[in-house]
Amino acid sequence: MATSWALPTGCDPELRDAGVSWDAVRLPASLGDRVLAELGDTSGAVIRDQNVRYFLIQPGDADEWMFPPGAQVRVLSEGSVVVVPPVGCSRETCLCWARPVVNGRVLTRSRVLYAAMRAVIAEAVAQ
Repeated sequence: MATSWALPTGCDPELRDAGVSWDAVRLPASLGDRVLAELGDTSGAVIRDQNVRYFLIQPGDADEWMFPPGAQVRVLSEGSVVVVPPVGCSRETCLCWARPVVNGRVLTRSRVLYAAMRAVIAEAVAQ
């Protein structure tokens, strides 16, 4: 079970270690935005950083995930860091929440995310 952690407050983003309270699944913005649309309200919070999106999941849940070559999906776990925006970060900045924290829910359910990612990637490959 992941340990609890506090979201950054104030104005500045913070570097946070992945693999402790969460793992981050990094997708290119084009795929990440489509996955977020596919998930709708079932998604947890999602970090938007210029050309990438980060979905946060339980540590270790993506250890066995497989994607086709070229999908540009990367799981960031122990030994990786992610820049996490403060809770009230404005969308006018490069780094913000594409989907904000709602009712304290930060993590996305891993199985639901994996299914949405595979569907979106399969659709993109077919085009």
